[in-house]
Amino acid sequence: MGWMADRIDAARVIAQRVIDHAVALIFAAVILIEAAAQAHLVGPLTHHPIVLFMIIGSMIFFLQHNVARSQDRLTENVAAAHADLTAKVAGETQAMQKVTNRIEDTQRGIDAGLRQQSTNLALMRETLQSEGKLWSLEGAIDDLKELVDGADRGDTLRIDHLGLTMTNAWDKLCPAVKEFVQQRPVELRLLILRDGAAGAFTPADGGIPLPETVEKWLTGEDKLEEIKQSLADIQKTAAADAGVGSLAFDVRTYRDVPVVHGIRISGPFDAAYVSFCRWDKSKSPHYWWGAHQYHRVLGDDSPERKDLLDILEGYFERWWLRNQPPRGRAAGRKAAAAA
Repeated sequence: MGWMADRIDAARVIAQRVIDHAVALIFAAVILIEAAAQAHLVGPLTHHPIVLFMIIGSMIFFLQHNVARSQDRLTENVAAAHADLTAKVAGETQAMQKVTNRIEDTQRGIDAGLRQQSTNLALMRETLQSEGKLWSLEGAIDDLKELVDGADRGDTLRIDHLGLTMTNAWDKLCPAVKEFVQQRPVELRLLILRDGAAGAFTPADGGIPLPETVEKWLTGEDKLEEIKQSLADIQKTAAADAGVGSLAFDVRTYRDVPVVHGIRISGPFDAAYVSFCRWDKSKSPHYWWGAHQYHRVLGDDSPERKDLLDILEGYFERWWLRNQPPRGRAAGRKAAAAA
């Protein structure tokens, strides 16, 4: 602002000097004429009032002309100063906007980092509090709901469920899936133990004969079609709502000696609920599925947790890839025959 004031002051000084000089010239002219008249150096014509009026008028005209020019210069200086000031203010405004944008971007990054740290700390706290505890399937699903509620809405929830026959488990899992889909996108892969599953391991191709107990499981209620229909209904409802929720799912079956089963979450956080089938020594040869023996795993930051996750993922992927859709299996057989 100082440079603008300097220009205005300079213009004012110029205008004042012009006025002072003009006034001095008028007084000087009057004095000279009067002196010439007293000395009889001029004739009556030049001493006549009309001549004096013309001389003074000319001086006044000269004064007005110079004052007008000074005003024009002053106006030009003010306009130039205003244009310079406007340009500088615009440049400073753009610079401030850039700084503001950087601050906002940094703040968003900090907020996202803090949310992630908060989630990690919550998982660590939950892990410490539940260390050594075994969970029922109902308790595991309720616990999973709490973990999902604590995650950012809109983040995709990725679930791999290595199930058994799902005769009872689906009635507990289905309401949870509906709830999840209302909040966020969900990607679900479900494996079901089922008699007649494509790609099954039989004794003829190196598979282990199923325990008698497992054979009885396979003769129970078949939930496959019901599960597929329920998932299709949830998917359709989510699409009709046009909200943030959605469901992508794939259901496959397997037939083998079940060793491990459970729920694996790979996003937006790492967690799992893992249980192991085992021979019940009190009812031998009873093969039991471990109803209330789910191990809760949050994160993979320890060898023990990572090992449990690896076991569950290894069995899941083995059976998932074994049971490719029919077209994929046929293409695979044709490629093998051509080789």
